[in-house]
Formats: sequence, C-alpha cells, structure tokens
Amino acid sequence: DPIQERWRWRSFPELKGRGLRCVAEAKDGAMWFGVDGGAVRYDGLAWTTYTADDGLLGASASALCATPDGSVYAGTAMGISRFDGTRWQRVFPTTDEIPWSVNGLATAADGGIWAATEWGILRLGTGTPELYATAEIGKTWVELGYSLRIHALPPEAVPTRPWANGLGVVTFGRVVGALAPGGPGERAGLRIGDHIVAVDGQKDYTSRQVRGVEGTPSVLTVRRTGGQEPFEVTLSPAAIQGTCHVIAVWSIFEDRSGGLWVGWRQGEILHRPSRTAGSDVHAPWRLYTTKDGLGVSPFPQIAQTPDGTVWTVSGEDSAG
Repeated sequence: DPIQERWRWRSFPELKGRGLRCVAEAKDGAMWFGVDGGAVRYDGLAWTTYTADDGLLGASASALCATPDGSVYAGTAMGISRFDGTRWQRVFPTTDEIPWSVNGLATAADGGIWAATEWGILRLGTGTPELYATAEIGKTWVELGYSLRIHALPPEAVPTRPWANGLGVVTFGRVVGALAPGGPGERAGLRIGDHIVAVDGQKDYTSRQVRGVEGTPSVLTVRRTGGQEPFEVTLSPAAIQGTCHVIAVWSIFEDRSGGLWVGWRQGEILHRPSRTAGSDVHAPWRLYTTKDGLGVSPFPQIAQTPDGTVWTVSGEDSAG
C-alpha cells in the first residue's frame, strides 16, 4: 500500500503542538492552517503566522476557506475575517457586542461564502449578509439592530431536542439562543441575545454548567446588548417539559450542482437542492436523520467525490 510507505511522507515540525484545526489552499498555491491563536500561511518556503494583532478577528482560527478572487476567509469564536493578500480585515459581525462563533466555512459557486455558525447558516458576499435560522432567532437579530436579510427555516428542517432539566437556557457561542417558556431563565428576565459572561463566578465555564445542577441555584453574570455594566441573575433549576429547536450548525458544503448541505452539530444533515433550470425557486429543504439510514453522530463534516456521491464523516472517533 503506497500510503504506508514512509518515504512518501514528510513531517512539518512548524505545526507541531500548535493545535491544528483546519486547512485550506489559496488560489496562489499557498497553504493555510488554522491553529490555536491564529492562522499560519506556508508558501513552500516561508511560514507566516497571523494573530489578532494583525487584524484577525478572534484568537483561534476554527475554519478557513479560499475564494476564486484570491481571498482567504477565517472563522473564529468571534466572527469572520478576510485576508486580501496583504492584511486581515473584519468581515462579520461589524461590532464586538455579540460573538458569532463560526464552526465551518465553504466557498459558493458565485464567489461568496457560506458559514456554519452557532446562530444558523450565514451567507456573505451578495450584498446584505443573509441568515437562515428559525423565525424566532431571525426576529431577535432584527430587534438587536443588525443589518441582516432573514430567511426563516421551516420548523421541520431544524432538529428538536428535549429541554434538559435545569435552567431552560440554550446558549450558542455563550449567548442565549433559546429560552424555555415559563422556565427559570425566562422568569429571571433573561432575553435571547444576552451574553453569559460567567457562571457562578467562573468565566471559563462549560455548556453543562449553564444547564444547572438540580437543587443548586446558579448565578449567571450577564451582559446585554446596549446595556451598561454586566448584571447577575440567580436561577433555580427545575424540571422542564417539551422540546426546543437547536440551530447550531457545525459544517456546510455547496455541491457541484449548487445544492447546499448543512451538518447540524448533533449529526443530522439538511439539504437544499439546486434550482431547476429556468427557475428562481429552490426545492424544499429536507432533513436527513436515522430514519433515512443516516448514521447520526456529532460534529459531521460533508464532502463530495468526483462521481457525485456525497459523504459525511463524524468528528466522534467512535462513529463513522
């Protein structure tokens, strides 16, 4: 097997121990690597590291993609930046009030980009940024004053999850994205779009802590868009019935026919076929789950082989 012949392989020590996250090849042939703390460019001779000091929005580059015009886009926990061959510039969002955590980027056929974000599917490069999300999320961003063209996804296109017993709060990138009706979070006055700065005084908290521990009140430190200083709210966990829509997108891919494939964080795959010839209307969205034979597991990535077959692979080492 040629793959196992050691002489075919070369090790690059310049990337060892740097937390490699993603890879992309630019139009000029340079290779880009997203690492902890920034983005690295290798042109075959020199290695150049770009960080927040060079205009890269956020610290670690979790997603990269290159466009036909020679640009390179990077997604971080804060948003999206563009490298024009000389320097990095912020692309989205335009302010730092609410972070837009980006999990994946993909180039569109028209030269724009698709972004898989914690707030839904983001489309850039065609004028006003477009967001595909639930009607509730879209309404929230309009109320917050963001200039976005909102496309409401049909309810059947978005996975549902049971409310975890606890605080009735779902966060997307440390920002409140859903609240259980009548749950502890809503009763305490939390709003969608609130940024949770700390939980019980810990700024380095996990999503599990936001669910709360039964019998133990949780103190959330919250910063609100347009507000002054962060404030605290105390929530007591409770049993919560029903389900909620979870909009977090993990990966995105545009196939050669123009169809769009979206990987939800927990593994379901959403597909929108390309427009039919002579029509401006797309076929309806379709959500693939285990009922369709899909092996659903977290953190899916999507690709297409030359014969047209679409593949998905999980980020879980125990999945396939």
